[in-house]
Amino acid sequence: MNFTGRTRAGFAALLAVVAFASVSPLMAQTSGTVLGFSGFGGFTTDPGGFDVFRDTEFDAAYHFGAALSFRMSPNVVARADLSKAYSTGEETTALAGEVVGFNRTYYGVAVEARFPLSGVTPYLLAGGGMVTVDRTAPSRNYNFSEVAGRLGGGLAIPLSDSSFEFFVEGSQWFYGRVSTGEGTQFDTSVTAGLTFVPDL
Repeated sequence: MNFTGRTRAGFAALLAVVAFASVSPLMAQTSGTVLGFSGFGGFTTDPGGFDVFRDTEFDAAYHFGAALSFRMSPNVVARADLSKAYSTGEETTALAGEVVGFNRTYYGVAVEARFPLSGVTPYLLAGGGMVTVDRTAPSRNYNFSEVAGRLGGGLAIPLSDSSFEFFVEGSQWFYGRVSTGEGTQFDTSVTAGLTFVPDL
C-alpha cells in the first residue's frame, strides 16, 4: 500500500473530524444556526486505477446522495454527506466480455467556507471520512473500506424567496488502493442538487 497516500488521507479525515467537533459547541450556542437538508446527483470519474493488473474499461459513474448541514453563520457551514457512485465495465483481454460492477460509497463530514455575494454564494470545502469500494465480477471480487480525504468547491444560488437553494459542486476524494497496494485513488465528482432550509 502507498503509505504516504494513506497517511495524507487519514490526516485530512482527522482534521475534518476535529473541525466538526470544534464547531459543534458553537452551533448549540448560536441562535442563528439553521439546518439544511440536501439531495444531489451527478457524475464521478471511472475507477480504472484499481485494476492495474487487469485490462478493464469502465464507464463514468453516476452518483446520488444526501447531506445534512449546520449553518453557523453566513460564512461557515458544517455538513455530513452520504453518497453512492455506480459504474460498470468490461474486461478487454483474456476475460474479454466479462462484465464488472464497481460501486463506491462515500460518507464523511466537511466544513464549508462560504463567500456570499449578491444572489450567489461561492464556497470551498475540506473534510474526510470513509470510502467503501465494492467490485463484483465472475472471476474477481473484493470489498473494502478505506479512510479518505476530500477537497472541493461549489456555487450556491437561492431560489427567489423560497426555502430552497440550488447548488453545483466539484470535489475530489483521495484514498489508498487497498486492493492492488499501488498508489492513491483520486475520485472526482461533479454534482448538482437542491438544499432545503426550513424556517424553524
